[in-house]
Amino acid sequence: MEKGAVLDALNGTPDFYMMGATRNRTLDLIGLSILAGGLVMPVGHGALRFLTRKNRR
Repeated sequence: MEKGAVLDALNGTPDFYMMGATRNRTLDLIGLSILAGGLVMPVGHGALRFLTRKNRR
């Protein structure tokens, strides 16, 4: 099998999008910001609980 033959067949198909086949810097940054935003609440909550652990006793 020739190297890249599978991707050539998929790229020749109209209206087909394969994630990761093409890179878009803007979409990469949007996805990274969504992941980072999702981590802010649990990490921030855990940090505040850790820092105020003496006040709860």
